[in-house]
Amino acid sequence: DARRVEEICASHDMVINAAGPAAVIRDHVARIALLKGVPYVDVGGEEDVFTSLAERQGQASSPCVLGAGFVPGFSSLLAYLVRKKMQRVDKFELYVGGIEVFTPTSAKDFLASLSQRESYSGCGVVGGRITRIATREGVAPIPGAPVFSALPYLSAEHQRVARSLSFDHYRAYNLIADKHLVLADQGDPSGRLNALVAASEALTSQHGTQQYCVVHARGWLADQPVRFELNCRFDNGYRLTGWVAAVTADQLIRRSRRQRPSLCWLSEAVEIESLLEQLSQANLFRHWEMSLTPDEEVVFEEGVL
Repeated sequence: DARRVEEICASHDMVINAAGPAAVIRDHVARIALLKGVPYVDVGGEEDVFTSLAERQGQASSPCVLGAGFVPGFSSLLAYLVRKKMQRVDKFELYVGGIEVFTPTSAKDFLASLSQRESYSGCGVVGGRITRIATREGVAPIPGAPVFSALPYLSAEHQRVARSLSFDHYRAYNLIADKHLVLADQGDPSGRLNALVAASEALTSQHGTQQYCVVHARGWLADQPVRFELNCRFDNGYRLTGWVAAVTADQLIRRSRRQRPSLCWLSEAVEIESLLEQLSQANLFRHWEMSLTPDEEVVFEEGVL
């Protein structure tokens, strides 16, 4: 209902769009917010939606932030955190996922993400090139956690982050408790959707809700090889998404109009350390462990810098 959206935009100082499926809503709400000059934050983050909005950006100057959720958004910010900790990053690995009930809406978005033309299942960035990499089995995100299948998935967001940070070795994995969740009922979209929701309900009933973000990175600091490790667990991906969007909106409101970004991704709109501090104060993380230590396993090759 475009008229109703116009009324909402006209009567508010900020619009946060957490509605879905994002693949259906696309840029409909954002376009109206931009035309009305209302700051806009969207938990979705499709690349073609960004391109569409960029073509209209000359019509308005209000800030518009995309990808301000858990995935996309928070998970990709961790690469920027690693980059700030190191002088140079040689290898970066990200593991995201766990066990949580899919709603019909979130299931549609998840399945749509797997078929995006800009994304590559079973791939990572190796030596600066998109390359096939293997699934990893028996991955335990933190001590005492269940083991998961880690399925390589190079989304459009991952590719953009790797390019912007000049990461030549970038691997991202989806942690799946049962990889049949993404393989069953390939020929029947409705059946596949229902099966995904039912299977997620069964897994959650058996194991409880648990979501993870894990980062392994290697690089250099003060001319010494170092290793970065991050392991975190939280119990509600939907709640984390809401908090990321709310903190983003809060940071926008607190800035002067001249300091506010225009159309941008989450990484350009928020300070990662400030975001993490606010999320921690909200007690969103059940487990959080981060370290930067000397890399004792680095291998030097004679004649190679």
